Amino acid sequence: MAQPLFRIFKLGIEIKDLVAFRKVGQTNLLTSLANEEGTWAMYACHEDEQGLANVVCELYQAEPAYQVHANSTHFQAFANLAQRAVKKREVINLKPELLLKKPGQLKVSGANNLEIRLAQIVIAADKLPAFRQSVFAEMQTAIKKEPGVLAMYAGSLPQENQWYFFEVYQDAGSYEAHRQTDHFKRYLKETTPLVVSKQLTRLVTDTAVSQALEINLQVN
Repeated sequence: MAQPLFRIFKLGIEIKDLVAFRKVGQTNLLTSLANEEGTWAMYACHEDEQGLANVVCELYQAEPAYQVHANSTHFQAFANLAQRAVKKREVINLKPELLLKKPGQLKVSGANNLEIRLAQIVIAADKLPAFRQSVFAEMQTAIKKEPGVLAMYAGSLPQENQWYFFEVYQDAGSYEAHRQTDHFKRYLKETTPLVVSKQLTRLVTDTAVSQALEINLQVN
């Protein structure tokens, strides 16, 4: 099986173009959901009060699925606007480590209750096997046992000991409930000594879509 394509964008938006950027971005995501079965999930969020610091997470079945998306008219419309609207751009290409999503289509735009967290973690290089074992067990338990955990995606940079986690919860209550579970507390206890640094960011969802398929993929 071809490796899924997992990437995160950090985009700084010009304030004068924000409304147009949100509108064309929403159209891009919703049209992708309807027309592109290989576009598995897309989440457009922001992390600041003004909404200018944007984070976009994309998950594709494989490179050919991304090419279908990249050549679409709705993406081209988004890309054309982004040329003037985006003043700062960082692309984080990730090796998928563990990708989990509950079955069921997600289609959210405008006001919503989704709770999304982006975590960046640096692990001691010699502790990677232990970290991987602990975090994978915690993620699998969470997606299986917690109704409010909708998706958990883990990916690493080429350095291997730098990981990103993109987590989607039904609402804030689901996120807080997750933090109180025995499996999450066990994960924290096991991995705290293995972690060099951790940055956790709460994201506000503007538009979020995912296909109905269940995803449970561990990529070696």
